[in-house]
Amino acid sequence: ANNGNCSQSCANTNGSYICSCQIGYILDANNRSCNDVNECSMNNGGCSQTCTNTNGSYTCSCRVGFLINADNRTCNDINECNSSNGGCSHACNNTIGSYICSCRTGYQLDVGGTKCTRYLPFVALEGAVEVLNGTDDGYSSPIYSNLGFPFGASTQYRAFVGANGIISFGAGWTASIPQLFPSSNTATRIAYIVAPFWSDNDLRLAGSVTYQVHESLTNQLAIVSAFISDTTGTKFNGTWMLVAQWNGAHPFPHGTNPTSPALNVTNTYQAIVITDAIQSYAIFTYNCQLLQWVQSQSKYAVVGFNAGGTNYTNYDSSGTAQIGSIACNNSTYPWSNVVYNIGKSSSDTQNLRKQCLSNYTNDILKFSTIVGSLTTSILQPCPCSRRQAQVDTRFTKDARRNDFECYYQSKPSKFRNAYPTRYCCYDKSNGALFPRLSTPLLFPPKGAMFSDYQTYDASFQKACCGVAGMCNLYFERRAPDNCSHYAPQRRAIANGDPHFTTLDGMTYTFNGWGEYKVFQQQQLDSTFLLQARTAPIVNTSATQFVGFAFGSKGSDYVEVQAHDNGFTILFNGGNITNNLTIVNSLISSDMVDISRTDNNSVTSIFANGISVTISIVVGLPVFQLAVSTTENITGLLGNYNGNPNDDFKFPNGTVLLPNSTDKQLYIFGQSYQIVESESLFTYPGGYSAANYSNTTYLPAFLEDVLANVSAAFKATCNNNPSCIFDYALTGNMAIANATLGTITQNAMNNIIAFSFPPTIVGSEMFLINTSIVSVYNFTVNSSNVFTVSVIGSLNGSLTQNNGIYSFSTINSNLSAATVSFLANDTLGSATMLTPQLQICACMNGGTCTKDGVLNVDQNPLTLNCQCPPAWTGAFCEVDYNGCLDLVCFPGVQCMDVPAPGKGANCGPCPVGYTKVDNKCEDINECADFNGNCSQFCNNTAGSYSCSCYSGYYLNSDGKTCNYFDLCQVNNGGCSQICTSINGNYKTCSCMTGYQLASDNSSCTDINECETIKPCSHDCFNTNGSYYCSCKLGSLLNDDNRTCSAIPEKLNIVLVTLSGYTVDTFTLDNRTKFINTVQQIFQTYCTGRACSRQVTNTQYFVIIRSVQNSAAGIVITLQVQTSRAVLSDAIVTQVLMSNKGMLMLAGFTVEEPDTQPSTLSSNVIIAIIIVVAAAAIAIALIIIVFLAILFKKCCCRTQKKYETNMENEMSLKKSEKIVIGNEAATNSDDQFGEVSSIHIIYDEPADKEASISANETMASTVSQTVVSCNEITVL
Repeated sequence: ANNGNCSQSCANTNGSYICSCQIGYILDANNRSCNDVNECSMNNGGCSQTCTNTNGSYTCSCRVGFLINADNRTCNDINECNSSNGGCSHACNNTIGSYICSCRTGYQLDVGGTKCTRYLPFVALEGAVEVLNGTDDGYSSPIYSNLGFPFGASTQYRAFVGANGIISFGAGWTASIPQLFPSSNTATRIAYIVAPFWSDNDLRLAGSVTYQVHESLTNQLAIVSAFISDTTGTKFNGTWMLVAQWNGAHPFPHGTNPTSPALNVTNTYQAIVITDAIQSYAIFTYNCQLLQWVQSQSKYAVVGFNAGGTNYTNYDSSGTAQIGSIACNNSTYPWSNVVYNIGKSSSDTQNLRKQCLSNYTNDILKFSTIVGSLTTSILQPCPCSRRQAQVDTRFTKDARRNDFECYYQSKPSKFRNAYPTRYCCYDKSNGALFPRLSTPLLFPPKGAMFSDYQTYDASFQKACCGVAGMCNLYFERRAPDNCSHYAPQRRAIANGDPHFTTLDGMTYTFNGWGEYKVFQQQQLDSTFLLQARTAPIVNTSATQFVGFAFGSKGSDYVEVQAHDNGFTILFNGGNITNNLTIVNSLISSDMVDISRTDNNSVTSIFANGISVTISIVVGLPVFQLAVSTTENITGLLGNYNGNPNDDFKFPNGTVLLPNSTDKQLYIFGQSYQIVESESLFTYPGGYSAANYSNTTYLPAFLEDVLANVSAAFKATCNNNPSCIFDYALTGNMAIANATLGTITQNAMNNIIAFSFPPTIVGSEMFLINTSIVSVYNFTVNSSNVFTVSVIGSLNGSLTQNNGIYSFSTINSNLSAATVSFLANDTLGSATMLTPQLQICACMNGGTCTKDGVLNVDQNPLTLNCQCPPAWTGAFCEVDYNGCLDLVCFPGVQCMDVPAPGKGANCGPCPVGYTKVDNKCEDINECADFNGNCSQFCNNTAGSYSCSCYSGYYLNSDGKTCNYFDLCQVNNGGCSQICTSINGNYKTCSCMTGYQLASDNSSCTDINECETIKPCSHDCFNTNGSYYCSCKLGSLLNDDNRTCSAIPEKLNIVLVTLSGYTVDTFTLDNRTKFINTVQQIFQTYCTGRACSRQVTNTQYFVIIRSVQNSAAGIVITLQVQTSRAVLSDAIVTQVLMSNKGMLMLAGFTVEEPDTQPSTLSSNVIIAIIIVVAAAAIAIALIIIVFLAILFKKCCCRTQKKYETNMENEMSLKKSEKIVIGNEAATNSDDQFGEVSSIHIIYDEPADKEASISANETMASTVSQTVVSCNEITVL
């Protein structure tokens, strides 16, 4: 039965039973109850991390960052990096139970610890210029950007770094009072300013400003460009950059008060302005630890930029105390950057400048090692005159040019990844060289390399050397040539049958039959050979050339075989004849270019500068060799050293005299017959060199021929021995004339090649001052007779004195003037000197400078003027308004000092300020007698104020202080009790039933029901107190805490509020007393508000308390009308009459043996009245309770109670009404004190129905009946 009283399992045994528990529980000591086993208390339940006990069991769990294993006990680390890289922007590093994100160099983590943000620390200033030390206001010397700096819609060319945290463009900027852009101040509004931290810095005692300009490829320029690209998302390559840094700047006036704590703080920050000629940016960099102040002279710093008032930006907190957050906007970031796009240009000039810089940069990157390595061994210097270029086979005319006559090096050598060549241009009219147009090229303008020439050379020059004015960059990579190192070619020929002219100009005839070494030069790493094959001319005693082979053994070589139908051309043994049938057709290799120069000629130009031309002239092959170096040469063309007397030098070193006979020279020629091992020729199968030679052959000799011809015969050839010989042997005058012409032309070419034009030595620039006579001096040197002339529009006169030529001019209109000096010699060679006219038109002491000139290459070049401080304008002709540099204190007028005076002055300062160096400096009134303040003096901008110690207040005089009771204002901040101590200190405390909260000001209720537990039955906490109530059948004793059982017979004591005993009587049955309450309300309270009319007056009976005491049940009653509380006498009368209510309800009222002496003769009636009043009061209280329960309380009125009890409430017999003694007083309540009513339910069967009935009844009660009673339903 009843499971053996076991809480879980019961097992019957013989004569007894046993209780047991489920797993996870343990049997209690009573052997019946089961208690939960806390598995987590033993070895943490076997959990590796967290153990949570549950009823009958437990669970293991893991901390964040771990995952529980299949055994439900152990935990494994979660590798968060395996999922979306842990959310990290860059690197994710797993750790035990967590992970860490990290960033690449140049990035920093955000607050969330996952996102990497690009940042730029201070850019290193290596070799920076330090300026403005020891100054207050001021700015640097102009910093020029010939590239041009787009700013807003303008292009600026000079910048100034200012002491007060600004970079200005166009003009210096000294203003010390920051203003939000664009500003109402005209000077500020029209200025071009970049402001990383515009404030009044004081550098007089400490601090400095440094800056550095980057105009070429530097690591810093690349770093900043990459930062902008990453920040903006647009590729950017800066080409000009100014970095400025303000170091340890104090707020003004630190120089006059360096010990002031408010001024002993410093700021360090950096600004960068950078451009690629089209787009410009400003970058401000701050470090949270290095930005320590935001205000100077009561003005907060301004951050942003202003482009002439039309384009401007202020940082959000500029001009406010929050501007300091610009450096500390995120506590996890060591650095903070602000990036502004401050300008973009669309002008053609800026586009060309950007293209020029791009070409310049690419040229360095792609050909960095080429330009610096170009020497005369790779590049041939330009011929000094057009005539020299025309006869130099190393150069080819550029047929594309019409403005100048230009030539390029015919055969460039491949060098690294280019084919460098020299490009030379000449005046078309006089043939003088133009050095500025004569530069190296990385690729020649011909053939397959023409596109590379356009890409890497022509576009580079076009972009830089036009309106961009940046030809200096092009010349840096392609240095102009003035021909100072030019070495002419020397020509040697062999023609006819055959006649040789050596390199030193000796002429002789050699008619050997075989293969001969005509020319051999030992070079640095190879040997160049020219070999010729001869054979007899039919029906004559002379030979002719039938083949030539030239080049280097083991490298490229060419063979030309002459025959009746023209040429057979072999290259490295292969036949290329069909590739060279068209004039100007070309076969090219790294070492040689082979071209068909005309129908009868083939020219081979080697990379070493040697050229060989093979021609057919009147049926006979002719060759021409051109060479520019003289070292290590041997062969039939002589020993080239400038001395013709040793040209006939045998291989063994023996030298024939220059007047030797042809027979003697025949022996000399035969000594250079080659053997097959030396030969460059190709031989058909079965043939060798021996098949092409005949050592026994004897030709006719010149001396024999000349001896047998007449003088007239000789005259037909102008007595030229070679011509005479050919005519005599062949009888063909055409051959003879061709021989004569070839020899003559070769001689003339050699003359031209070695005829240098006059040299003119003079300055590259001619400085012309428009206000005085300007003189240009130069000298001319020449081995020939020459003349000097002036070409151009510049008026002037030319004189000569002791070899010095002087050109004098005075001219005020020079905008289109040009001048050149031309020297011509009698051979037709000319040199022209064209100095750049640099025009200086500065006035009023201005100094001329090229700095800031847009196009420094233009001629004439108008120089810029650096004006004295009092003057401005293009030529220093305008009085400078000093107020543009001076921003006076707000409200103070600026007055310019007229030129020649300089600067400006500010008017008087406002009250509270004194003028210091044109600044209004605040007067510290507190420094003198504490500002007459009795306690504290607080200096402010332009004024001051007094304040008092804690516990004192400032009097109306604004200076003296009085004692202040802190508890007099807002109770000292205390919620209940404030106690003042000496006026300047106070404490808060609480009333009984409350305790002081942790804020030491407010009070919180003490719940006595939990702390002291005072009640024997039920305890109810209230604000500041509590009350006790008793269970069914008991009443609260006099101590208000304990309860006693209600006796069978009840002694009832009726008393008034004042304690006056009205009556005493006894009720016969306590149960009947309790149950009859309902009847009382039903009988006497329905529709009449428990009232009773006595002598035409409506009285209201209110039970204030029902309390158990030694005397019996004490009922405290209050009787009143609608207007006033009644006196004790009237109360007695009313209550006595109402005692009958109790008797009518079925009570037997026993009168006491004695009556109180104070009772009237109507005491019996009074008792009845009292009892009835009590019943009425109880009913009234219940009605009020129900009304409150329905939340229709707290309404007061002068109307009578009006109730409608149509819906009657039925109370259960187990319910008990307890009337407490808590009272509330309200001066506005016409009913005076109101009881606190508590209805205690003792678990009736239909509790919800009872509550519903209460609520239904309460809903019928007028809201005007009673004031708010506190209702508690248990």
